[in-house]
Amino acid sequence: MKGVRRRSGWAAWALVLACGRPAPIPEQAAATEPGTLAARPRAAPAAQTELARPRTDASATPQTPAPSPAEATAPKQPVPTATTELPVAGFLPSLVSWPEARSWPQPVLLAAHGAGDFAESHCEIWRHLLGRRGIVLCLRGRAIRKSSEDHGYYFPDHLALERETLAALDSLTRRHPDLADPKQAVYAGYSQGAQMGMLMLLGRGALMPRLLLVEGGAGDWNKARALRFAKSGGERVALVCGTPGCFQNAQRSAVELEAAGVWSRVHYARGAGHTYGGPVIAESALAFDELTRGDERWAD
Repeated sequence: MKGVRRRSGWAAWALVLACGRPAPIPEQAAATEPGTLAARPRAAPAAQTELARPRTDASATPQTPAPSPAEATAPKQPVPTATTELPVAGFLPSLVSWPEARSWPQPVLLAAHGAGDFAESHCEIWRHLLGRRGIVLCLRGRAIRKSSEDHGYYFPDHLALERETLAALDSLTRRHPDLADPKQAVYAGYSQGAQMGMLMLLGRGALMPRLLLVEGGAGDWNKARALRFAKSGGERVALVCGTPGCFQNAQRSAVELEAAGVWSRVHYARGAGHTYGGPVIAESALAFDELTRGDERWAD
């Protein structure tokens, strides 16, 4: 793909400055605590369409079989494959990871990385976790050093993150109106992306009512912030931790969120550290399943 810088495996994460060193994605992620993902309903097989009997009347109009469900949900525009760049006005291009979906349009998960990290890594992780479901939109951020992209990227503050988020969603919707369903997108942030994402979305709950915050934003929910998020349309917050400090803060924040009427869960990968990889991946998968439960767009 022209213009997209590829990295091999998890080598891209060796340059993470403030977000720890994630472990490679395992062949089969296992949760640190007992529990499995809830079974998702599968669509019933399509009923066969009965063809009308041929008429002897030459003036009769032949009947056409009704379209199958697959044909009815087929997009009008070509579906990109793998990962592509998305031009974003005023910012570096975002990355979009496309699923091998059975129907369209598909819901959107927006991913924001940590300081010194790369969009490629997070698109790889979330495609691995989501499989054939959902469009993964990965924000690029700003290069830490303009002379060398190898030092990674960051978000200057939550206002800059907000502007890039809105611009990226707008570009995705305008360029792929038949493929992307951006309504009530899921926000998944790690470290700086989680911390600033939480601040960005306090008053924009209707835009992204379900947040998955990994090793960031865990200790920043108080009564006022939780109520503000709820009143703006926020519904669910999952806090995923790999460090003891994050876990302790997340437990306190979950109490404030629940008191404000926002569903909240804390997932802890004990001993994992400040990372997005290793056992934290399994906890993120469980958290995502809980966040999207009841939204049939995310069903297999």
